[in-house]
Amino acid sequence: MNNNNKFVIKIDEYKGTSPRIIGFRKLKEAGLTIPEPIFVLTKEAFLKYKKFGMIDSLKKQISDAFLKIKEKNRKKGVIVRRAYVVPGIESPPGPRSSSTTSSSVTIKEVEKVFDFAINNKFDIDGSEISVFMHPHINPKIPSGGGCVTGEGHRDIKGILIEVIYGNDEGVQSFPHDDYLLDYKKNRFIQKIIHYKNKCLSAINQLEYKTLPVPRKLRNVQVLDDDIVLKIGRDYRKFAKLFGYHRLEFDVLSTGTFYIEATPYKKKDITGSMIQFSGKVITVKNNKDVSHIQAGNKLIFVDPKVIKARNMDLLTYLACNLPEARVILYPGSTSTAHASVIFREMGHTIVYVGYEIFHNGEEVVVQIEDGELVVHRQFLI
Repeated sequence: MNNNNKFVIKIDEYKGTSPRIIGFRKLKEAGLTIPEPIFVLTKEAFLKYKKFGMIDSLKKQISDAFLKIKEKNRKKGVIVRRAYVVPGIESPPGPRSSSTTSSSVTIKEVEKVFDFAINNKFDIDGSEISVFMHPHINPKIPSGGGCVTGEGHRDIKGILIEVIYGNDEGVQSFPHDDYLLDYKKNRFIQKIIHYKNKCLSAINQLEYKTLPVPRKLRNVQVLDDDIVLKIGRDYRKFAKLFGYHRLEFDVLSTGTFYIEATPYKKKDITGSMIQFSGKVITVKNNKDVSHIQAGNKLIFVDPKVIKARNMDLLTYLACNLPEARVILYPGSTSTAHASVIFREMGHTIVYVGYEIFHNGEEVVVQIEDGELVVHRQFLI
């Protein structure tokens, strides 16, 4: 590579401020297994792309990084992931990549991440628009993945491990297992084995698809106890070094791979209650956003938007509402991290789990004890 135009670097060379990339370095420092090697496209690469497009030298460096990842991971694809730092937005959303198996598709996925930032005006003063690439970890049924959070997140007293068959992001969309461990003794406090009939998996270079779970596995614990306890030990080791974080992981036959580490602040219990009421407006597409009027306080994000990972729509909705609204968002605080964009744009998020709200339905929503909880009380 030409050092005068070094657009792609190893993660150890990264000097930027992206929490997503720094999270990988924390995971490695804590001794947890991550997918390697990891390459980062610098903010200079973005600025060059914004001015001149995908020039040949940038294409070559992306292709070289792709080949180096594939050389050490012949049976895995390569994933392209966003690394946005945008002043005023704590966790900017972005497009999803899957398991690319050619350098040409990888280049197009980089373009998609850069174009998303440009189209959504993330490239403001003080921003850092980067991309990183690593081997794609895609567990297949009956293996799975999920997330792990600890004390200080919601009302968790211990270590909460949430798991679904297939890709870890499935916990944001589908019923999944909950394993609660004692933080100090690392033993089970509670297991909740939900009925799981759907999961998420990468099926080609660009697409994640909802797959049916075989009937014989739907009421079965996804991960063996020893794997769950090992994840608990990993989390405790990480938390001792870096404090409160939400970790994402995927489990393969070769071991557990950690693919994200996101810090969070300890929840402050206030004991207060806030109540909202009114008609619900359901949002499934951009056209629905245009129908939202000044009096519509309660906005329900259709679960299909989340399952399709339609970050364009979430960003458009969050940024184009003329005043603060109450967003009824599928999932829970520990699994719905894509929803943060709403809070950062001044809206109130109420996590509604698996409840469905219909267009025009009149309800009362309450937030109690600092926890965002919906109580479905119909207005008369």
